Amino acid sequence: MNYIAKHWRGELSLPVSVWVNGALVSALSRMVDKWFESLLEDLTLDITIALVVAWLSAIMIRRAVYVWQIVGIWRSATRYQRDPTHKWAWGNVAKFMVVIGGVASIVKTVQAVIQ
Repeated sequence: MNYIAKHWRGELSLPVSVWVNGALVSALSRMVDKWFESLLEDLTLDITIALVVAWLSAIMIRRAVYVWQIVGIWRSATRYQRDPTHKWAWGNVAKFMVVIGGVASIVKTVQAVIQ
């Protein structure tokens, strides 16, 4: 739990926040999504309903994790920028990527709702 709190507060290094808690956790969550989708393809109705409930629960958890990811990365980037021994550009790049990721997430959500 301490690790989760440290990321939330931006106390982890910027590379750990971006690459481990951002990229790796996102990749793992995508793999879980694909696994659920593959399970839902050829199942009976009773099992499908249970899996849909589990899948929706996983989506809600993933949304909470996404908020944790972007807040931690943003705060870590801010801490990085304030440290005079670091080059300020990497903090800006991380924040820019958080914004781009947020916009992409919103676009994908809107597209999914429209379809």
